[in-house]
Amino acid sequence: MTQHDHEQVDPAITEIWRQTLVDGHKDMPSSLLPGGSRCGMCQIPLSGFGGALMKTFRGRAASRKNPAMCNF
Repeated sequence: MTQHDHEQVDPAITEIWRQTLVDGHKDMPSSLLPGGSRCGMCQIPLSGFGGALMKTFRGRAASRKNPAMCNF
């Protein structure tokens, strides 16, 4: 990682990113719902019946910038 002298990086943010990229952001109960396409990281359904439930009750849907990932 390149750091510049004028930038201060919060260690807590760095740890959150490290954990997410290494371990993924698992969402086990929701990943068991039926659905067509799924998030590449947490496996929640993004389409179908499970996708509709996730969008309605948890506000999670496909990302605008990468439809293969959720907006978490």
